Amino acid sequence: MAKTKPRKRHRRSLLNLHLFEHMFQDKSVELVRRGVDARWSYKKEVSANQSGFNPPSGQIFYRAHSHIDRWLPHREGDTRKYNLEDSLIEEAMFLVHDHLHIWAYRWIQALCPDVGLGSGPITKSNFEALTFCHLLTEAVATVGLDYWYVCTFDLNDELDLGTTYDGATVSYHVNWEDEYRRFCPHFNAQHPSHLGMITKFYCTGVFPGFSLTDLKRSPRLIKWLSHELEYGVNQREYARLWLSYMSKEDIKLSPDRLKARVATSAPWQKRLVGQISELLWSKVKHRQPEVPPRTNRRAAWKLPLHKPVDFRFANWNQLQHRRSLGRMNLNLDDKVNFCFWFRQFVSQFDFAAVDPELLDIKMTLFTKGRYDLCDYFFHKNKRIPMHPKETEMLFMLN
Repeated sequence: MAKTKPRKRHRRSLLNLHLFEHMFQDKSVELVRRGVDARWSYKKEVSANQSGFNPPSGQIFYRAHSHIDRWLPHREGDTRKYNLEDSLIEEAMFLVHDHLHIWAYRWIQALCPDVGLGSGPITKSNFEALTFCHLLTEAVATVGLDYWYVCTFDLNDELDLGTTYDGATVSYHVNWEDEYRRFCPHFNAQHPSHLGMITKFYCTGVFPGFSLTDLKRSPRLIKWLSHELEYGVNQREYARLWLSYMSKEDIKLSPDRLKARVATSAPWQKRLVGQISELLWSKVKHRQPEVPPRTNRRAAWKLPLHKPVDFRFANWNQLQHRRSLGRMNLNLDDKVNFCFWFRQFVSQFDFAAVDPELLDIKMTLFTKGRYDLCDYFFHKNKRIPMHPKETEMLFMLN
């Protein structure tokens, strides 16, 4: 019997980019198709992406009927067929972004196990250390993908996709570094030390070498750093909100405390940043996967079901099937929490099969703020099958 020839990868496949290749070769990480329909957001019926994020789980989540969903079975083929208006490229880059998050979590767990990132108890005593570690993983995902990779070459020249894509989360570009050096002569993002600089920036809001006056004098500089400043503040707040909720202790923080600076000067922090910087530089610049040691997924942080549910961090797909649902405090009287729950609730239904009249009254149901009415009007509609490996804890802030 003749041997089947291995299928040749198309020259326009995203897997020709080594960070994509690393992701699909990483057997410790799993891509999970969530039971939510991306068409709700494509049609602007839901305002936020409902993929979700859970780095301790080692899973990368994507939505049903999304550009990613259509592309994945054909990822070795021609990307042009699936990239209408660069919609696929944008979603695909965030898969890599999330993979780098998970990669960083696992290396931190291996290099600094005493902190307990992703698995140990979250207490008042280690709260700020965990916040620092999470922000370090945010910096890893951004620096690794944007600063050291996507911004350093023309994606269209590389893969001939006709794309205009030039970055996932930042407006920095290596071709603009001469403008940045006009104000900070020694600035060089293409160096391992840049991860430490961005980590400190996310933790403190301080970017050494640039002043407010500099930003006023350079549109390119302000386009880059104004976004990063806002991003850093948001990430400090999001990380602390998440960790305080996931803790079994009663950790309550004022709005100012949520946004406050995070310390970065302890010897263990400097050592950890240095180690991760070298590993990430090797991965991105030298194409070495630098696979971290495996971790026990079963030990990953779990949703604190004794607390009122916070749907910024909880997965309705899973919770609604719990036998104990009737005894849980869903906290839907809170308007913000109801908003996050409602987005998840409607997204679980097959958009193409939903009664058009429901779309007309959807905002009325939202304004009423009542779970029972939403369930009554929607319950006969077809749902997207939930993936059995979806986790109860999902980070939904974006």
